[in-house]
Amino acid sequence: MSLASSPGLPMTAAQIKQKLRHEGTTLKAWAELRGYAYGTVSAVMSGKIKVVRNYGVGFEIARELGLILELADGSVVHAERRHYLPRNGSSLK
Repeated sequence: MSLASSPGLPMTAAQIKQKLRHEGTTLKAWAELRGYAYGTVSAVMSGKIKVVRNYGVGFEIARELGLILELADGSVVHAERRHYLPRNGSSLK
């Protein structure tokens, strides 16, 4: 289940943190509930783990958090970096 509040719009890390606080939970609790290591989730949120491909744990976490929006054609829009990742993973800015 994604935290994304509005279909079509990915959220920034700050918006995700605010939403979690509003729901009375923490990023650590969110990570544990879904079986992710807190350090990995935190690194995705801070940008230390870059989501540059349309696969992998970082991609899964970003998608579930709502940091990215996966389009019907498999392309991805990332809220923090304001760029579009085509299905093949190359970056267009």
